Amino acid sequence: MDDPGNGGHAALVQLQAYLAQMD
Repeated sequence: MDDPGNGGHAALVQLQAYLAQMD
């Protein structure tokens, strides 16, 4: 899911999803 050309975008999406759960 985390493509090298994505610049870590997938990781950012996972982080936002984690924060959304905490909300």
